[in-house]
Amino acid sequence: MKIISIIYLDTSVWLAFFYKKDPHHEAAKSIVDNANANNDVIIFYSTLVLLEIIDVIRRKYPEKQLYQGNNSAITSQIENEIERRIKVILDIFSKWEASGKARYIDPELTKVIDHHRKTLKNLKICIGDVVCDYENAKYRYKGPGNDDVQHALIASDCSVKELFSADKGFDKFILMDDFQTLKINVI
Repeated sequence: MKIISIIYLDTSVWLAFFYKKDPHHEAAKSIVDNANANNDVIIFYSTLVLLEIIDVIRRKYPEKQLYQGNNSAITSQIENEIERRIKVILDIFSKWEASGKARYIDPELTKVIDHHRKTLKNLKICIGDVVCDYENAKYRYKGPGNDDVQHALIASDCSVKELFSADKGFDKFILMDDFQTLKINVI
C-alpha cells in the first residue's frame, strides 16, 4: 500500500499561487507544482479556502478599477469580470479534483465534531501579541486571526500532515499543543 502525503494550503498560499505579483508567488507555485508532479501527494482544500479567495476577488478587483462615477455600464463590466475570475478559479479546483490531485474536505462530514469541541476548550484564545504600531500611533494585535485558527483546525481534524501558509501568524501554532501532529510551514 502506497503512503499518501496529504497537505493543506492556507488561503494565503492559494492567493500567492494565483497572483503572480505576490511576493510569495514563487514559493507557492513551487509547493503546488511539486504536489502536482508527485503522485504520492494530495492537496486538501476547504470551503473556507474557496470563500476567502472569492471574498478577496470581490473586494480587491473593484478597488483597482479607475473610478468613473456612478455608471451602470462600468459597474456591470466590473461585476462580470469578478464573476469570470471566480469561475476560472473554481474551474481550476474542479480540474484538480477530477485529476485526483486535490480534494475538497468538509470537517463537518467527518468524525471530528467532538474533537473540535475538545480542541476549542484547550485552544488559547489570544495566541498573538499586542504590538505598538508607531506609524499610526496605536496598539494592534499581531498574530493568527480566527480564520487562521479555522484553517489549522480543519487541517488537523482531517489528519493532514502538513499545512502551508504565507501568513507569519501561523508561526504561533507551531508552539501549541493542539497542533503538534501538524507540520506547519510558513513560506
